[in-house]
Amino acid sequence: ARDSVVNQLLALMDGVASLPVPTFVIALTNRRELIDPAVLRPGRLEVQVGVGRPDDEGRAAILRIHAEKMRASGRLALGTPRSHADDECTLEPPDDATYALWLANVASRTNGFSGAA
Repeated sequence: ARDSVVNQLLALMDGVASLPVPTFVIALTNRRELIDPAVLRPGRLEVQVGVGRPDDEGRAAILRIHAEKMRASGRLALGTPRSHADDECTLEPPDDATYALWLANVASRTNGFSGAA
């Protein structure tokens, strides 16, 4: 099954050169070592660009992207309890300083994480 998928991919890639308009083929993987060498030969995917894992600052930026909507909608609560009803406890939304500290803390504790799902 794997060979037929690779062969079909190679046939499609070989047809790219005959298209009437210039076409770039971009492929992404987290497992480059599993790519068949025939796919990477000149004329196919001959240029490879490696992207390393993010550092603390990069992880904080990725987290900020995903957490900002939650923060804006009030679903990200990092503060102290605002009310203590019988079965309900709501938290104050985080101020900017608390939010920045939280981002930095999570980023520093997730070394090796990439942000990829």
